[in-house]
Amino acid sequence: MRLTILVSSFFILLNDLCGQANLVPNPSFEYYSSCPINPGDILMAEPWVDPTLATSDYFNICNGSVVGVPTNLGGNQVAHTGVGYAGFDTYITPGSYREYVQVKLNDTLIIGKRYCVNFYVSLSDTEQYAVDRIGAYISTNAITCGPPGFGCILNYIPQIENPVFNILANDSGWSKISGSFIASGGELYLTIGNFYDNSNTNLAIVHSSSPYSASYYYIDDVSLVEIAPCISGQSVSICPLDSIQLGTSAVTEVNYSWLPAAGLSDANISNPIAHPSVTTTYTLTQTQCDVISTATVTITVRDDCNIPPTLVIPTTLKSDQMFIIQGLEPNSKLEIFDMWGRKVFVSENYQNDFGGYDIAAGIYVVRFTKADGEMVKQKLCVVK
Repeated sequence: MRLTILVSSFFILLNDLCGQANLVPNPSFEYYSSCPINPGDILMAEPWVDPTLATSDYFNICNGSVVGVPTNLGGNQVAHTGVGYAGFDTYITPGSYREYVQVKLNDTLIIGKRYCVNFYVSLSDTEQYAVDRIGAYISTNAITCGPPGFGCILNYIPQIENPVFNILANDSGWSKISGSFIASGGELYLTIGNFYDNSNTNLAIVHSSSPYSASYYYIDDVSLVEIAPCISGQSVSICPLDSIQLGTSAVTEVNYSWLPAAGLSDANISNPIAHPSVTTTYTLTQTQCDVISTATVTITVRDDCNIPPTLVIPTTLKSDQMFIIQGLEPNSKLEIFDMWGRKVFVSENYQNDFGGYDIAAGIYVVRFTKADGEMVKQKLCVVK
């Protein structure tokens, strides 16, 4: 138990360091107080519970039987991440039996803040139906239902839910359910399942040979995070040839797009390096859950900077071409050698461009030495 708490605390800290903190403890059902043995052992995946006192399941690779991973009572499915996940019934006929998973969040939600909820579900292989109504309800207190309570339908309207008529029929992989909501303030519990009765649940037969008139799903990787602010960075002025980093650190499951892309190291990350040739206003579009936000930043390229010394040496020089030399300090030197190592041209305190008409056609080596001792060498073909 102590080990589980320490490991969970470490991952909470890691989330804080890497970006927006996931407020869901044990989000991918990796950690347990004891390895699950039987169906209905959701309590082993602390602190998850089933609020209707039903038999929601916990699966982990530590058990190779009916509650193992990947093979178990629901069929065969690898975890979305890690080696564990949970499972629950979302529909059964006749009757109105339901199973849910519920967890107490790491912190209360802040009034007026917008939050993103993500989780992944996968249809089991062993029951007939796939359904559309799976959602998440976030509440101030733990929700349940009155006596007898066992397997009852929780009559609440979820803030986040899979779209109506979008049948979740994927039984070979995982389907993402995602959405955002504005907190009323003080919410502390997250409950996931089907909050609708049979008449308001749309379904499709996926496994017609199954004898079970029900629908069962695995669930993994549950997150609830505050929507990240869209940060493009501060508008600044730079000199030509300089660069600057835009934006801020990336947040998990957030998509970034910058326009224009010209002058950026990567237009699809949170913090690209900008090297614009002219003054440019960049627009960042950030997508998280169903929330799209934008921010702009202007990088002004100054025209009053001292241009650093540069030398452009072409590989071929015609008689009407020149070396381009800018802003060189005194005490620089230009030397040209032929292929036998004989110096055919030299200029001390070189400050001007050099024309190809000064030497005969042939192959040469150019050596330019700046005042600080830095040396540039390159072969040169002079063509008449």
